[in-house]
Amino acid sequence: MVRLNKAIAYPLVVKNLIAGSQQAHWNQTVTTITYSVMRSFMEMDPESFEKLTNTAQNEERSKAAKSKDIESKWAKLEAKFGK
Repeated sequence: MVRLNKAIAYPLVVKNLIAGSQQAHWNQTVTTITYSVMRSFMEMDPESFEKLTNTAQNEERSKAAKSKDIESKWAKLEAKFGK
């Protein structure tokens, strides 16, 4: 099904697989299946997988920078006006 609708489904599935692989899951079977499916998607289209991986990493860095900026602004407000 993913191969038939690759343009739409592949990015959605890969993005969520990457996110799922970065989080520890309490059930080892879920983690194993996640990595197995990721490997299958890598083999299906290595170039697209690499691009999506890079995009996901850039988005994660952007989120982290934004979060750090928000925390910094909040700390400045607390310092200025007190808690």
